[in-house]
Amino acid sequence: MNDDLQDRIVQQEHVGNYFISTVRIPHDMIETLGYSYETMIKLDDEWIDSYGRKHQVRCDTIEQAKDQHNNAKEWVTKEYYSQNHSVFHERSSS
Repeated sequence: MNDDLQDRIVQQEHVGNYFISTVRIPHDMIETLGYSYETMIKLDDEWIDSYGRKHQVRCDTIEQAKDQHNNAKEWVTKEYYSQNHSVFHERSSS
């Protein structure tokens, strides 16, 4: 089976300066790691930390992977909006 990265991408997208990536773990690593899919978030080309570790959400099924990607996108969209809204608010208040 081909484990080329392009074949393992479930979904990837940008929201402002955030990048959300959900991928299937290579087949030869699934049994060792104990999960099949992972979603991670970058901010300005750095994988972001959450609770002192890299933001990684893991799961076993493609359906869960799609859900966790959508959850990450929802979180990022709120974060991006709140950052940009507060900057806009500060500028418009001046």
